[in-house]
Amino acid sequence: MGDQESRGKQSDDFCPRIVAFCCQRSAYRAADLAGEMHLSFPEGLNIIQVPCTGRVDIVYLLRSLEEGADGVLILACFEDNCKYISGNIRARKRVEYARKLLKELGLEEERITIGNLASNTPHRFVELTQAMTEEIKKLGPSPLRAKP
Repeated sequence: MGDQESRGKQSDDFCPRIVAFCCQRSAYRAADLAGEMHLSFPEGLNIIQVPCTGRVDIVYLLRSLEEGADGVLILACFEDNCKYISGNIRARKRVEYARKLLKELGLEEERITIGNLASNTPHRFVELTQAMTEEIKKLGPSPLRAKP
């Protein structure tokens, strides 16, 4: 069975573990609102509230994968809407660098991504987290994930 075929088989019964670093002023509020509205989140989602996504160091992105996450998602505010002026831009640059590192290590760069949303967009929060979950399902479990 080819590598691609085995990945497809794994994704049927595989629940991706995704760490989402969420800006407290945008994404975290959108997540909270989504919860209040009883919108459905992906099952394996672990939300971490951060004061600003610009504070999320590349070490945390990579360590999340090292400690068993199948994917890492940064959810930031829109450009020109960051309380800290350019935190979301710094976060985007860190994600780009982390993706390059993953590629050099032979891992799929899609395992780390970034999205933007406003605090009053709970449906967008759900859409972004579900899209990440579907992408990770296509990739299969992280090769760094400990075997049970």
